[in-house]
Amino acid sequence: MVTRRQRPRFDIVLPCRTRHGAVEIESRTLNVSVGGALVRGGPESSILTLELALPSMECVSATGVVRHQGLDGGIGVEFVIMAIDGRERWATWLTRWLEDHRSDRRIAERVRAELVVWATSSDGMKGYPVGDISQGGMFLHTLEPLPVGTPVHAVVVDPGTSESVERNGQVAWARTGGAPEERGIGIAFHGGTPEQDRALASIIES
Repeated sequence: MVTRRQRPRFDIVLPCRTRHGAVEIESRTLNVSVGGALVRGGPESSILTLELALPSMECVSATGVVRHQGLDGGIGVEFVIMAIDGRERWATWLTRWLEDHRSDRRIAERVRAELVVWATSSDGMKGYPVGDISQGGMFLHTLEPLPVGTPVHAVVVDPGTSESVERNGQVAWARTGGAPEERGIGIAFHGGTPEQDRALASIIES
């Protein structure tokens, strides 16, 4: 069974600045939602201000709480302070962007899933429960993360229907802090055939 997030994430890359006090770092988003973003790098702090540069030359500012940080520098930020007009502009822009790029695999919506993945890497084959999954990648729960950059051959299995699909990818980031249920690795898919895309879509939507 697959259930939607309250705030689904989309794989959209935007230039941004991450700031804490006087420290400011040029960065970019790895994925975004109405209520937060995963960004590449930023000052070491539990609170960050993000200035998101939209293609329309607008800039939206939000202050948020760091919820997790990956080994590759990916920082998950949940927005907690955002001006009303900024929140409206952000939601409007995100909606329009998704409508314009509805068929783009890179911004596929990630959904939570009760699926199992058998992943083969240099460490051999292991089974992992899936945290969330999209056509572009997935999050796997594990307390023993593979190194970032590790190639992975994955077989995604729906235990309810026994449907399965094979995908190749690599470890894009790892989350080692926080509660045990929040730890794991992010896998980015690459390659793939239209048949594999359809099979994965069928599993996600079932």
